[in-house]
Parts: sequence; structure tokens; C-alpha cells
Amino acid sequence: MGCEQANSSNCLTQGDGICQTYLEPPDEPVGDYSLNWGPGCVYRGRTQFSCNGITQNYNVALLDQVNRFNLMSYSTCRTTVTSSQLERVRLTYDNVRLELQRRWMRFTNLFGSTNLDGSFLIDGSIVVPSGNYYGFTNTNQHTAKTQNERFSTNKHHEWNGVNGNFRLQIAFQPPSAFQLTIQNANFLGMNSSTVRNELIDATGQTNNTGQVEFQEPWYLKTDGSQPNTFLPFSSPFTPTGAQSQQSGGVFLGQEVEAGTYY
Repeated sequence: MGCEQANSSNCLTQGDGICQTYLEPPDEPVGDYSLNWGPGCVYRGRTQFSCNGITQNYNVALLDQVNRFNLMSYSTCRTTVTSSQLERVRLTYDNVRLELQRRWMRFTNLFGSTNLDGSFLIDGSIVVPSGNYYGFTNTNQHTAKTQNERFSTNKHHEWNGVNGNFRLQIAFQPPSAFQLTIQNANFLGMNSSTVRNELIDATGQTNNTGQVEFQEPWYLKTDGSQPNTFLPFSSPFTPTGAQSQQSGGVFLGQEVEAGTYY
């Protein structure tokens, strides 16, 4: 088995494959490389080593000059890298660690601070479990859709605290910077309610016939659309929040604010 030569003659094929830094010996007998460096990061380790039975001398001057400040050495004064190391980093970044080139975003179905689980559909085809990250390779417009209209009595309310983003699907652009960001689909509890025709001049009596028109932005039709328009229902009408649901409710107790959906 080969070993890296002290004179770096085989540095391309042995060791880390970089010739601008120099071989450091393990301190004996404990094998702690950091013990090679004394106060002021001056090399104080062994000056000789044996490679395949041949004794070689370490280049102490180069160890003090280069390894002393190199990030990949065992010194405690590490502040620099060599051009060859930078080239290795760039090659690894471009060809091996491709995940580092993505803009990572976390998607979570939230009730308060609780992850409700479930999942999301990214760009109509990629499933991401709630609480997990997905990495985007560009800053184009993308879509994310929570695949959970509700969890028991908790129904999807909005994205990221923005009331206008009430639909299950949101469009967004990942940031240009490579940073971790979040997209939260927030859920609120539903409250049972009844909408009906009532005769004002006949206190205590109701007219349980006819129709009422009711507009609920969050209402989900069986075709997956959320039309946010007035829809006809027979009186009395108990909102369920979705065409396919037999029970549910509406969001109550919200602050009245112009332009806000209720």
C-alpha cells in the first residue's frame, strides 16, 4: 500500500490529492495531530516518518509556512485555503453536491405551532410531506398545494398569515439567494352555523323554504375548485366548507377588516 511522500512527489495519487499542502504526521503514541502545533501555531511535531520501510524527513519549513494557516490542517490558526483546494470545492459543488445549488423551502400544515402532517403537491406532481423541505433549482414561478382541505374540525384558512391567500394552492417564486425559507398552510377551527330565510315580522317563526345564496371563499367543490362566488343552497343551509362534506362549519370571531375574507 502506498503512502504520501514527504517531498510531495506522489501528491496527486496519495493523500488528499492536493499538492499545495503538505503531509502532517500523527503525534505518537496517541495519534493526535493537533499536538503537532505549539503556541503561536509553530510546528513542533516529528520531523521523520517511515513509508514502506523507508525513513523520510518532513518539510518542517513548508509545514510552518503553508499548513500552519490552512483550513485543512490540524493547526489552530487556520484561516486560508489554497487555489487547488478552491478548485476542488468548485468541482465538488458543480458536479457532486448538487443539492447545495437548490433554494430550499419548507412546507408545513400548521394549526398554531403544531404540524398537522399531511402533504403538499409541488408544481402539480411532486409530493412533499408536511414539515419537509423541497429544493428549487431556479427562481421561476412555482405552485404549492396543500393536499389536506381539513383535519377533523380544522380547515385550511390561509398561507403565511395572509388572508388573501385563502385557496389551497399558492403561487410563489423562490428567493434568488440560496437560503432556507418557509411556506406555512395555516388551519383554523370550524364552527357550526346555519343560514336560513326568516320572516322579520314574525318573531320566532322561520321560513324553511326557498333558497339562500352564500359566498364562502374557502368553499371547495368536488372538482377541486374554490370559486369564491355566491352559490345557491336550500334554506335552511348549514355550511360544511366543502361540497363533498356532510359536516363542518365556518370561521367565526374574525376581526372585521376591509378587504378581508370571512
